[in-house]
Amino acid sequence: MLHFTKRIKFSRKGWLLTLLFLLAVVLIPVFTILLRAFEPSGNSWNLITEFFLSRYIWNSLGLSLGVGSLCLIFGVLPAWLVSNFDFPGRKWLKLGLLFPLSIPTYIMAYTYTGIFDSTGTVQHYVAAWFGQATANAMYFDSMNPYFLTVLLAFCLYPYVYSACLISFSSGSSRQLEAASSLGSTAMSRFFRVGLPLAKPALFTGLFLVIMEVLNEYGAVQYFNIKTLTTGIFTAWENGDLNSAVRVALILLMIAMLFLLLSKWLKGKQKITTSTKTPILRRKLSGSKGILAMTFCFSLFLFSFFIPFIQLLAWSTIAYKGVVLDGFASMAGNTFLVSVVAAVIITMVAFLLLFAGNLLQSIGGRKLAALGLLGYSIPGAIIAVGIIIPFVFLDTTFGSDVLLGSVTGLVIAYLIRFLSVSYGPLKGAFERQGSRLDDASLSLQSRPVKTLFKVHLPILKPAFVMAVILVFVDVMKELPMTLILRPMNYDTLATEAYRYAQTNESAVQAAPFSILLILIGIIPILVLSKLIKR
Repeated sequence: MLHFTKRIKFSRKGWLLTLLFLLAVVLIPVFTILLRAFEPSGNSWNLITEFFLSRYIWNSLGLSLGVGSLCLIFGVLPAWLVSNFDFPGRKWLKLGLLFPLSIPTYIMAYTYTGIFDSTGTVQHYVAAWFGQATANAMYFDSMNPYFLTVLLAFCLYPYVYSACLISFSSGSSRQLEAASSLGSTAMSRFFRVGLPLAKPALFTGLFLVIMEVLNEYGAVQYFNIKTLTTGIFTAWENGDLNSAVRVALILLMIAMLFLLLSKWLKGKQKITTSTKTPILRRKLSGSKGILAMTFCFSLFLFSFFIPFIQLLAWSTIAYKGVVLDGFASMAGNTFLVSVVAAVIITMVAFLLLFAGNLLQSIGGRKLAALGLLGYSIPGAIIAVGIIIPFVFLDTTFGSDVLLGSVTGLVIAYLIRFLSVSYGPLKGAFERQGSRLDDASLSLQSRPVKTLFKVHLPILKPAFVMAVILVFVDVMKELPMTLILRPMNYDTLATEAYRYAQTNESAVQAAPFSILLILIGIIPILVLSKLIKR
């Protein structure tokens, strides 16, 4: 028995070292940026601070606040309507309003600008039906920050919508029913009961929206709007890594500021969805039902249906030429790197979660939670932050294994998307409790054997779901892929962006975009099942 006790202690030391190593890998970009930012600056940094930095900051903050405000409207109101009322098309719209999450922001940007371009779809049909004079009178320049704000909100509001939908549907059902029995009106229930109880979920979704806006590169570059992320790319492309690191540090500080603000706004209230009491929906008839349906359907129409149908139409035109131009190779690259990254990231999340639970007596769970900070760090920061250690390691060992390789790209994906796989696995771990661990240890089983022989088979559904979610996120990722990919290693995301950015044709980018969207619908269907539960 004494031998077994010593073996367990040794095993726990090994798991602690494993946990600390994984945390070191995840936090490499932050440490690198903090250290490199204090090195002497050159003339280019002085030029950036004098002419560009203030514009970078204000544009980033303006887009974040504008998109966040619109997402509150687009996300909260439909979630309240579909969870509390019955109206025509409610069941179908409940799922359909999640679909815009499958459209990457840069695809939404070039699709709508193609629709409203001077030679685009709208101008073509208006000129054909009402004459060229009417078409000229109706034309407006869509390449402006206000239109981009709306387009980004179309893509990102499902973060707020899904979080509020879960809260309204289950977490506050009893309180809403109690308020209704006391004669409270629908408006009063919304502002006095539903909204306050949904505050943690709402600000969690809003924080994810703001992080996505701060991380945005493809759409803002296409619209020629200078933000901190485009500033990082500009400095890096000009060979000025020090300036790129300094801009990245400012972006990191803003991201951390929003993270702290989100935690403060949520307060001490926790997200609770444990009640199984279904909410009693009230039927909206007549004009109220039509108004609710019109609002939700209009949002679905403009945020998903119109761009999707336009991309389908363009794909039928460009498909043959694209297939002959390496479409299969790019699809293969995308699938391979996404699958490899998804499996590795989910396995690391699995190890991180198990190590945290095993070491909870010494704060293991809090240490494991630090590994999730990567999702709150924009991809451009991660990319810049790992370039320097990659160069150092490759130079030291005389290899090119990390920088400009698939290996380096997968490590960057690991840092960015570890929390995506951690969430589903953590929920499954908590549901099964600690009894299996206790029983396994009482049988003198090593922790690593418990992990793979006990937990992994039981958590297989959650593991598969985590792999799917990470797979789609990796497939759509653009900023890190552009910076860290190997030479001539093209994916569906980079190729769609290249066609749009070089103004070759939005039509030529459509087949790549359609495939990305269709695959992106997979996690949405998974998410809809979770919401039903």
